[in-house]
Amino acid sequence: PVLSPDGRFLAYAARRDGTTPATSETGLRLRNLATGEDRWIAWPIDHDGQEGGYYYDLTPGYRFTPDGRALILAKDGGFVRIDLASGALIDRVATGARLANGMFLTPDGAGGIFYCTTATLAHVSWPAG
Repeated sequence: PVLSPDGRFLAYAARRDGTTPATSETGLRLRNLATGEDRWIAWPIDHDGQEGGYYYDLTPGYRFTPDGRALILAKDGGFVRIDLASGALIDRVATGARLANGMFLTPDGAGGIFYCTTATLAHVSWPAG
């Protein structure tokens, strides 16, 4: 789980039940800690360790933007930015590599994203705006 910078929201991974374990998929939910409202904000996300074996317990990286208005998610070999108010996909940055769990935004949000793949530490700049 990841807490928003202002402490109002908690983003966390959850399983959406399918008819069999093989058809259950992982997504992200957002909980408003003041009201208790809880909703899906991204589903499905990339396969996680729970879909491959009980011993991994890993999900793709996700973090709130420094202003707390969006969530950055590692998905489909890149990053997507999701507006929390509407749930809409704002934009996407491709990296060309499947991403591991490690992902960190610079504190001001302007310096991009540092992330880990299985072999290296890398950096990508986020589009302006």
